Amino acid sequence: MKQNYLKVNYTTRPKATPYDYKLVEHVLGYINPLPSGSTVLDLTCGIGGFSEIFQKRGFTYTGVDIDNYQPDLNIFKVDIGNERFPFNDENFDIVFFKMAIEHLTIAEIGRCLSEIRRVLKPGAAVFIITPDWTWTYKIFYSEYTHQTPFTPLSLKTAMEMNGLECVLSQSTVQLPIVWQYPVLKIVCAVAQLFYPLFPKTKFIKFSRDRMVLGVGLKNKNQES
Repeated sequence: MKQNYLKVNYTTRPKATPYDYKLVEHVLGYINPLPSGSTVLDLTCGIGGFSEIFQKRGFTYTGVDIDNYQPDLNIFKVDIGNERFPFNDENFDIVFFKMAIEHLTIAEIGRCLSEIRRVLKPGAAVFIITPDWTWTYKIFYSEYTHQTPFTPLSLKTAMEMNGLECVLSQSTVQLPIVWQYPVLKIVCAVAQLFYPLFPKTKFIKFSRDRMVLGVGLKNKNQES
């Protein structure tokens, strides 16, 4: 019998961490400041841990997940790789898609990205975060449900093949201090070599465990 992913991996509703707040601030900073009241769709939101972050920014939050349905929290059950999203065309200012696209097959990714394009308003953005295969190939399949790995180039290609303008697709160190001081990427490149000796040291661990950050736009003249 298939087990619910959320029940297996979560026992309580998590609260957003300081890192989560910094991540959202960093990611959204790649486009023009979004006004309060912007609508955000959080794909594969799990149990909604990021809802408080977006709501505190004054955004109108909607989440979807294959294993969660809480309409009182504006979270709806959707299989994003195989179902049409239950939202009107051009409905959202932001789609936030964190650490989930790698769980889909190639065919499911195509359907999902096409649906993202459909529900985005003209000129609106999708933010995609996924493990960087170049750096995580030794541990990528340690997660049982991972299916499709990505590099910056392959994520860019996936967005463009499905009608989204890729304005950013880059390997990113998961350390806020590096976002603030990009020159520290050089230090990270050296630090990650010491991972076998110091696997629990935060700076070393996250110097090695990198993600791809992609930003795609829906062309203002593009039909849904």
